[in-house]
Amino acid sequence: MPDVEQDELALVYQAKGIEPGIARQMAVEVMRDPQRALGEQVRRRAEDRRSPRHALKEGWVTGSVERRWAR
Repeated sequence: MPDVEQDELALVYQAKGIEPGIARQMAVEVMRDPQRALGEQVRRRAEDRRSPRHALKEGWVTGSVERRWAR
């Protein structure tokens, strides 16, 4: 599973504009240290929660979007 997380992290870095090779190197470096890898994962999840799409996704999963639109 760490390989999947490493690939995901590299893609996140690429989405932020970092070249693929450098993004891959950065992800490898982060994944070498479990504490750093965990911190990076927590940071990414926190960024996801702040995005406007998060509320929509959460509502869709819990069904609260349907109730909001029904009002």
